[in-house]
Amino acid sequence: MIEEYFKRALAQYEKVLIPGLGTFTSYPTGAKFDEEDKIISPPDVAIDFSPDTLALGAKSLTDFIAESSEDADYTNIESHIADFVFQVKEALDAEGYYEVEGLGLLKKTVEGDIRFDKDEDVNLNVESYGLPKLTAEPVYETQITANTSQVKKAPSDLVLLLILIPLLVITVFAIYFIINPSAYDKLVDVFTKEEAIELASNSTKGEADNNPGKTTPVGQKESESKPVSPTSEKEKGVSPAGQDTKNPQKNTKPSTPSPSGSIITSKTGRYYVIIGSYSTVKNAQVAVKGANEKGYSNAKILQSGTSYRVSIDDRAGKGDGSKAAQDAKKDYSGAWLLHY
Repeated sequence: MIEEYFKRALAQYEKVLIPGLGTFTSYPTGAKFDEEDKIISPPDVAIDFSPDTLALGAKSLTDFIAESSEDADYTNIESHIADFVFQVKEALDAEGYYEVEGLGLLKKTVEGDIRFDKDEDVNLNVESYGLPKLTAEPVYETQITANTSQVKKAPSDLVLLLILIPLLVITVFAIYFIINPSAYDKLVDVFTKEEAIELASNSTKGEADNNPGKTTPVGQKESESKPVSPTSEKEKGVSPAGQDTKNPQKNTKPSTPSPSGSIITSKTGRYYVIIGSYSTVKNAQVAVKGANEKGYSNAKILQSGTSYRVSIDDRAGKGDGSKAAQDAKKDYSGAWLLHY
């Protein structure tokens, strides 16, 4: 029962919070073409999971069930959700995964983090009109003999079918883009992001060739690749041994935010304004660069296992952090606050 309500809530809201478990965030993805398997996938919806139970703007599953059913007894609803969360965590500890039928798998990594892998055969985008995945079949069969090479043409009906299928796909996508203009912009963003990642990779490689002594490996903090002089550490209030000379009793957490573009790998106790989560550091670095171009000079990356979150601002207090997250929505509508 809880799973059905959860899937309905995820179809209506961008973020759904399951108390005691975490927050599921859905976002649309454009059409994709798998060059290796020759498969064309229609527009879909991707789903990310975060153990954060205080996600800004998330719809609580408890409230959704109370609003959607005749059972408005919050105590009874919370009890059912608690039982569901217990079953999920028990399965994760015993088997390493929990299957949400018709949606995907919750998996526990070797580091102890929980991630969600959506079932590729499930399409949650209601605007995809139920389009299935298409496999590109070869049109011609090449037959090589000992003396000559012959190209055998496919039957005429297969050629006709091959012509009609692309026309049908193009027509459907054209109609889709006409009734939903924003989808075209999102599709353009997918390909321009890939191009930006390739350019960033080539640029980094070129800088490494021209300045072999000044490059920083991907995933390594800038502070690890550049030695800090005693003078600059003193000006920052940090001794060469890494101790805070201005506040000797508070050395467990940094008192100031990390520099823009840095990668944070351990908890700091600060409140971060998150704009996205990525599976590779390269994609996260592209997002940081884009945030810098918009004026967010304090953008940085938070690494947790194989997940890379991009923060455009961070504050010491929750109140200031919430205000910063609200201000960021003018540029990033999906911005949310993370205590890390």
